[in-house]
Amino acid sequence: MGIANFRVLATAAVRDAANGAQFLELAERAIGCEIDLLTGPREAQLSGLGVVSSIWAADGVVGDLGGGSLELADVAGGKVGKGVTLPLGGCRCSSFPTARRKRRPRSRATRCKKIKILDNLAGRTFYAVGGTWRALARLHMSQRQYPMRVMHNYVIPTRDALEFVKLVERIETEALTAIETVSTARRPLLALWRGGARGDHPPLDSERDRHLGARGA
Repeated sequence: MGIANFRVLATAAVRDAANGAQFLELAERAIGCEIDLLTGPREAQLSGLGVVSSIWAADGVVGDLGGGSLELADVAGGKVGKGVTLPLGGCRCSSFPTARRKRRPRSRATRCKKIKILDNLAGRTFYAVGGTWRALARLHMSQRQYPMRVMHNYVIPTRDALEFVKLVERIETEALTAIETVSTARRPLLALWRGGARGDHPPLDSERDRHLGARGA
């Protein structure tokens, strides 16, 4: 493609792996360039920058949900505040035994209540970034017969989001209408994270809308 300058980044999967350092060494040797291992706060900051650079006058909290972690960052006035990271990634949680998974919604809420960034979320917007959020949004678009396929900046009003998640909780994932719009790999994560938009889950306990699919994903 003729690209001369590029940067390779590593995130939570490498950051938290027992053999992360060894993997980085082998990967750098294989591709012939240095890999920048991001800290959790730095990863959150970059997600926030993705939102403020692609959504006009963004004001709220960015939540970047990946496979190994959840990053949160406050955004306002074109600036990104100090970010934080939580070990709440979809792949991480899916590796827990079934009995432990059932306790995770309460555990997630407890963890999030301790995050100061969320104290300022009331009345503002939650910007959902990451593949699992997008999978939920894609399913919502199909369920509501949304006429466009544009995911970036897709908005779900708070009340609608809560009602939709209740629907997902009542019905087996594979039985949902238009489930084929979600990749097979993402479907198990819907069951783990569908509680994420309930009112008892602090990251989404805001009275304003949810914005999906920002470029920070």
